[in-house]
This record gives sequence, C-alpha cells and structure tokens, in this order.
Amino acid sequence: MTYPAWALVVGSIVSSVALVLVNKAIFASGFSYIFTLTTIHFMWTAGLLQILARVFGLFEVKYVSLGKTMLVSCFGVGSMCLMNFSLHLNSVGFYQMMKLCVVPCCLAIDAFMYGTFATRKIQVALVLILAGVGGATVTDLDLNLIGSLVGALAVVISAQYQTWMGRKQEEWKMSSQELALTLCTSQIFICGLLAATIDGPILFEAFRSGASIEDLGTQDQNSIIPQSSTSLAGLILLSCVLAISANIHAFALIGRTSAITFQVVGHGKTCLILIAHYAMYLTEGRPLSDLIFNLFGVFVALMGVALYSALKLKTPDEPDVLDLVLPSCLRWALEEPKERAPFVRIKANEADSLDGPEVADLLGDESETSDSEEEREQEEGTQRQAKAGVLVEMQATQQTPFAGDVSAVEGSASRPVTTV
Repeated sequence: MTYPAWALVVGSIVSSVALVLVNKAIFASGFSYIFTLTTIHFMWTAGLLQILARVFGLFEVKYVSLGKTMLVSCFGVGSMCLMNFSLHLNSVGFYQMMKLCVVPCCLAIDAFMYGTFATRKIQVALVLILAGVGGATVTDLDLNLIGSLVGALAVVISAQYQTWMGRKQEEWKMSSQELALTLCTSQIFICGLLAATIDGPILFEAFRSGASIEDLGTQDQNSIIPQSSTSLAGLILLSCVLAISANIHAFALIGRTSAITFQVVGHGKTCLILIAHYAMYLTEGRPLSDLIFNLFGVFVALMGVALYSALKLKTPDEPDVLDLVLPSCLRWALEEPKERAPFVRIKANEADSLDGPEVADLLGDESETSDSEEEREQEEGTQRQAKAGVLVEMQATQQTPFAGDVSAVEGSASRPVTTV
C-alpha cells in the first residue's frame, strides 16, 4: 500500500512532536537514567536500520574499521545523551531553541576548523537565529545555570557530530542511512558501557531489592502526561515506538517528496513543539507580556532558519529569496566581493553626453576591479597591443596622431566615475 505524501507529512510531525513530549514526561516522572534510555533508543534504531537494509533492501550494509568510526561514534553518543540531559534539566522551549543553535555552531566549526566561511546572506540568517533564540529564552523562568551549560555543550557536540557526518559521507561514499547503520554498533557499545558504569549499580540495587520499573520514577504534578493514566514502562515503550515511527516517516518523506518539503516539515515540528510548551506556559499563570516577547523571539528565529534553508537549497541558476525582496542597494551590499557587480553613479551633467557604448565602457572598466590579477593583466596586454597596432598603422600612412587620438584609442576609461 502506498501512502499519500500528506499522510507522511502528518505522520512525521505527529511522531516527532509526540516523541519530545513523551521523553519530557519520562524525565518529569523522576526517571533520571539518561544513558539507559539513550541505549534503548540506539538499540531500537539499529534494529530498524537492519530491517530496512537487509529485509527491504533500501540501502546497502557497509563496514568501516572500528578505529575510524570510534571518535565519530563517541560524539554521536555525546550528542544524544547531552540533548536528553538538556531536555531533562530545561524546559521544552529552551531545549528546542538550543537545537536551533546547532546550525550557526556548525558554520562556526566549518570556519575555524576547515576554513570554509559562510556567505554574507547566510550570515544574515544566522543573526536572525541567534537574535530570536535570545529573545525567546531571556524571560524563561525555568532557565538555570547547570541546564544552560549542558544545553550549550550539547549544541557544540551535536554541531561537531553533524559536521563529521556530512564529511564522512563523502569520504566513505555512504548515504546518511548507511552511515547511521555503520555507526550504530559502536554507539550501542559506548552508550551501553556508560549506562552499565553510571546507571548500572543504582538499577542493580533497585531491582535486587524488589523494585519494579514503576518504582524508578516519582509522581510529578508538572508531568505533561498524567502518571495515573500511563505507566513509566508504557512511556518508555511508547518513546521507542515513536522514535522508530519518526525515523521511518523521515526516510519515506525524503524519498517521496524533496529536501525542501522535509525542511518545511521540520519547521512545522518546531512550531508545534513550542506552541505546546507555551500552552502549558499560560496554564502556569505567568505574565502575558513575557509570553508575547518569547513568541516574537521564536518567530524571528524561525524566520532565520527558514531563510537559511532557502539559501542552502536553492539551485545556482535561480535567484534566492533575498534577491526577490530586497532593494538593489542592499542586494549589492550582500553580494560576495568576487561576484559583486559595480554600482556606478554618473554625474547629472555627464549623463546627457554619454551614449550607450560609452556607458558600457564605464561599466566594463569599473568591473575590472572584481576580476582576478591574471585577467586584468591579459586585458591590459590586449589594450597595449591594440594601441601599438593603431600607431603602427598611422605611421605606415604617414599620419601624426594628435593627443586626443590616444584617448580615443583608450575609449572612455578616462572619464571620472563615482562609485559607492
């Protein structure tokens, strides 16, 4: 049976939003064994990828030596665990806004570690993201020092992990699913080792004393999902099922639609998660002015993320969204120096005396400033040869050139031009 695209969109949004809220409910119930929960998620994800590869043949199973994958796997485990710790220690809104900061952090890593710098238009999008994140979190009453430090560390580790994922796909000639499956085994081993070392002794003592899974959590009045209606074991199982559902819908959505649709759906998920968070915000009796300020910050940040996605996904031969909405002077200012065309202003008293070819000469001479040194040298050499040819021809016909004839050979390059 083939599902329509709209069903995949709805399924992806519902699965992802529900996954975040269910995980928050698990942590709110008093369950603090982050490494154990993350290991369970890794195991379920690995099982899903194995089924998709070996049973359905959607991609190949490729192998890379453990020595090459270990460092990337460690950062992958760190990313997942720290993000879960951030969700445990912070509000859903702060957690989601920190995830938006991964994009500018990735570009900062590319700039400082690999010498790849963002364009000026991308930098505008990053300014919007950071300004929006600041506005959305500055009045968050759930903000705390430890949670903020964990959230910031999660952003850095996740950004480095995502940067490596993109580069390793090219280096090892793998798709994102093939690379995820390759890293799963080592990630389960690393995270399982952390769970056995940190969570293991506590869980062992609890189960040896006759405790059940329900005893690992405590009742919390601020829990998103009432504990009387859903058990802790049920929430953990639901979390794993939602993680599989989110992955399946993500793979299917990319295959059936496009990367642009996937990005738009991702922004929709962010909006719904933040709306759910701020809906609980109102029920707690907090000031409406703070809520409005936070919502404005969210709007600015989402505009920045949408702009970044549009700039990254556009084809080279089509104009971007900034080219369509900005005036010419701002478009010119945002262009890169190598691509910038001259912005020429001609004096009013000279405009009437210039014809079409002369204006073209002005633009051509001024645009030489954006050419490379080699191109300029070649053009100057061509002009010198042209002058020499004209002078030789004049001498051959026994004509003496006037001073004005040289400027005629040079064209109108000597005319004053004011650039901005």
